[in-house]
Amino acid sequence: MIPDAVFSVRNAYTAQAALEFDRKTETLGVFAQKLLQYRLLLHRHPLSTIIVVAEKAKDVERLQQGLEQVGSRIPLLIVALQELKARGLLATPQPRSHMVGTRTIYEQLEIDLARLQSEEQPDKDGYP
Repeated sequence: MIPDAVFSVRNAYTAQAALEFDRKTETLGVFAQKLLQYRLLLHRHPLSTIIVVAEKAKDVERLQQGLEQVGSRIPLLIVALQELKARGLLATPQPRSHMVGTRTIYEQLEIDLARLQSEEQPDKDGYP
């Protein structure tokens, strides 16, 4: 698994994200299977979020519907390239089906990082 890009954002914490660009060179099913491989990386590397960039705004809805099951298994954001270019990390990705309201990519990176860190915290007996 080689992401198209990896970046980090630092404030009180350092959140790292992988970026996958949907070039529509593979079926949505194959792309979904590829994205599911990130489950392995989330625990081995300090990634908190996977961002899928749609080449065109009209493809965002197709990706949202086709990757719904993937988004329930990994922290996944979907954003149009035009929106990402215009607003950077302040872009508003397609909301996850279970999310209430809208958030920027930056806000969701922090939320995903906090969730990941809380899952890794040992319980009172010392077990994660």
